[in-house]
Parts: sequence; C-alpha cells; structure tokens
Amino acid sequence: MTSSQNNKRIAKNTIALTLRMFFTMSIGIYSSRILLANLGVTDYGINNVVAGIITMFMFLNTSLINGTQRYLNFYLGKNNIETLNKVFSTSIHIFLLLAIFVAVLGETAGIYFLNTKLDIPKDRLIAANWLFQLTIISTFINIISTPYNALIIAKEKMTIFAYVSIANSIYLLLAALAIPYIPYDHLIGYAILIVTWHIIIRLFYSWYCSSHFKTIKYKFIFDKSLFKEMFVFSGWTLTGTFTYMTYTQGLTFLINIFFGPSVNAAQALAQQVNGSLNAFSANFMIATKPQITKYYAEGNLNEMHKLIFFSSKMSYAIMAIVSLPFIIRTDYILGLWLKEIPKHTAFFLQLYLIIAIINTLSSPAITAIHSTGKIKWFQIYESLVLILILPFSYLAIQIWNIPESCYIVTLILIILAQFIRIYFMKQLIELCITEYLKNIFCRMILSTLITLGLSLSINILIPNNFIGFCVESCICISIFSINFFFIGLTKAEQNIGIKFIQKKIFRK
Repeated sequence: MTSSQNNKRIAKNTIALTLRMFFTMSIGIYSSRILLANLGVTDYGINNVVAGIITMFMFLNTSLINGTQRYLNFYLGKNNIETLNKVFSTSIHIFLLLAIFVAVLGETAGIYFLNTKLDIPKDRLIAANWLFQLTIISTFINIISTPYNALIIAKEKMTIFAYVSIANSIYLLLAALAIPYIPYDHLIGYAILIVTWHIIIRLFYSWYCSSHFKTIKYKFIFDKSLFKEMFVFSGWTLTGTFTYMTYTQGLTFLINIFFGPSVNAAQALAQQVNGSLNAFSANFMIATKPQITKYYAEGNLNEMHKLIFFSSKMSYAIMAIVSLPFIIRTDYILGLWLKEIPKHTAFFLQLYLIIAIINTLSSPAITAIHSTGKIKWFQIYESLVLILILPFSYLAIQIWNIPESCYIVTLILIILAQFIRIYFMKQLIELCITEYLKNIFCRMILSTLITLGLSLSINILIPNNFIGFCVESCICISIFSINFFFIGLTKAEQNIGIKFIQKKIFRK
C-alpha cells in the first residue's frame, strides 16, 4: 500500500474517531445527569467509588495493552501470519491471567477496603457489595476483550471501533433512563444492565474478528519465548505507566497537603476540561500509531520518519486549535460553565493546556521507540526525568508557596523528557536530531507564539460575551491555521495540502 493510500486511511480513521468522540462525549454528559437524577446522590456516589476500587487494580492493563498493540502492529507490518496468530493467542492468555489477578485482588483486598475503609451508609452496604461483585464481572469481561480491541485497531478498522463506542454510549443512556422501571434495587439493577451489555460487546468482538480476520484465529498454544518477550516488553512499559500515575497522583497529594481540598477542586476542574480537549489529538494518534510500527517492521525508515514528522505536527496543530481559544478566554469559559469558580482554576487550566499541547509531540516519538522493541534504557531514562517532577515540585512550593509552581516544574521536565525521546529516536531509528528540532520544535513554537501575540492583541478589542468568544475563537483558529500552513509545514507538505484541497473542492 502506498504512502498516499496510508495517509488517506489515517485521515478516514481520524474522522471516524473524532465523530465518535463528539457523539459519545455529548451523550455521556447527558447520561451522567440522568444517572445522578435516577440513582440519587448517595447511590451515584457509591457507584463511582466502587468503580474506583477496581480502577486501582488496573494499572497493569495499560502496559499490557501497549505491549499487545506493538506486537500485533509489528507482525502485521511483517505480514507474518504465523507469528501474528501466536501473538494474538498469547495475548489472550496474558489478559486472561490479568483478569484472574484483578478478580482475586478485588475479592480479597477490594472486599476488605469496601467493607472496612469506605464511608457507605449501613442500609446500602449489601447493595454496594452486590454492585462490587457485578463490577468485578464487568471488569473481567472487559479485560479478556482487550486482545480483540487491539486486533481491530491494528487492522485499522476504526469505523467499527467508533460504531461500538457510539452503541455503548446509547446503551448507557438507555440503562440510565430505565432505572425508575427496575422492580428491585435500582443500583443492583443498573449494574446487571451494565454486565449484560459487556457480555454482548464481548461476543460481538469475538464474532467480528473471527468473521472478518479469517487468517487470525485463537489457538491453545503456549510459546514460552514469545510469552516472556511480550511480558518483558510490557514490564518496561509499566515503568512509564507507574511513573505517570505516581507523579500525577503525587501532585494531587502535594497540593492537598500544602493548600487544601479547595485547590484540589480547582485542579480537578482543570483536569476535566483538559481531558476533554486532549481527546481530539488522541483520536488522531490512535489512527496513526499502527502505521508507524508497520513501517518499522517493513524496514521503511524513510516513510516512518515522514509519518513521525507529519503526525507530530498534526497532533500539535489539532490540540493547539482546540486549546488556544480556551487559553485566551479562560475566565469567560469557566464563568459560562461554573456558577462558582474556585481560586487558581483559570491558571491551572492554562498551564494544563500548554503542557498538553507540548506533550502531543511525545506520542509519535514513544510509538516509534516502542516499535523497535528496544525500550529498556529509554523507559529508565524517561522515568527518571519524569519522576523528578515530585521532588522539584515540593521544592518549588517551599520556595514560592503557590500551587501553580508544580505545573511550571512539570512543563519544564516534560520538555526535557521530549529531548530524551529525540535522542533515542536518533539511536534506534536513525532520525536526525537537527532536522527534528528545525522541522518540528522551531516551526510549531514560532507558529504558536505569533498566533498568541496577534490573538491577545485583538482580544482587547472584542467584548467579553458569547459572541465575543465565538469571534475570538474564529480569529485565533484562522491565524493559527495560516501560520501553521506557511510556517509549520514544509514546501512538500504544503503542496500535498493544496492538492488535497483542490481534489476535494474541484472534483467533478
């Protein structure tokens, strides 16, 4: 398949995932409102806290997903069907073991924590325990479904992934609406509806993979060397997952200890907005990651480098376009959303979004490094840099006594971590550091600074209301788009863009 065809498929998959995100996010917000109204505050809180217990035991899942995705993408790129079947079968065994491990933890430590440490009304404790058991079943089913999800993504069938996500959102809304009609305990009834749906999805994924990917079948085989290789790879990716979990949760604890829960509330609100906006660029990378690994497997480093540059620029641009209006009009957006805005929320949100824009460059780099399978020293050095966020944030608080200092430290160390990734791309895939800095860093930063300078100057003249926000957003997005085209893109990339626009607008 040609580079042009690959880019078209990536664009198609990105559009499918973005439409999915808009739909699921809209329905999800409304579903939460219905669920709260129909369960009531107490049961809604119990539902969330019980789910949180299981989430604590799921930190291994992310690393194993990344490992499975890498090996599926790699051997698809190699077109090695025999090994691909072994990878798929081995991944099913690995996730089955993980599901059993999480279930055992849930039935021991989870049950103990639920019944002795959590503040749950006595009259709802039995319902909470039933909910917990049903949540364990749902989690077990979700975990063993993961290899099928990974195979669908590796095959780049993102439209199916999008359809299932949309169907999931609709079902969750219907389940929330059905709560008043459940003839027994509403919390338990809702949990049963969720378990039923997870079973349906699990059966659908099995059917879809077996009927559409006929060359890839599960076989009860145990390849000891492959099992060990995948586990070792996942083990090293676990260091990155654990580091991220440690410094993000650690910052929450630091802010709580030094500034109290009211500042934690501001932090949580900023995180929520950041998470929603970050999903835009994340969708693009879901569609792009498989192809980066496949190029490496084919030995096509030239096309791999081009896709790294292209995906880095596009991820950055997507995040910048959706974030810059929020950075410029932070106070207005928060006032539109919240009745009472906790102190520090605006500055937190601005810092979060700046960090998120810069951090979009990490995903293509990490995917490229992971595609080689040689990740031991990369994970060690990257984790050492990122874990420094905690002690340096502590020192910053001691010196300046402001909570925002934590995220200024985070921004600096995340930039340093990106240089670590660039170095390893040079070592592992022969990517030119100078070309990366000139083609990505300099072009993106210059485009952003010019946009911010012009937009902030114009912002002074625009009224602070909804129409003003819409006008400012259009101006900001237009300025960035022009800067991105003429400054961010190379001549070759500009020509591709012009041809694409001409084809879409002037086609007969």
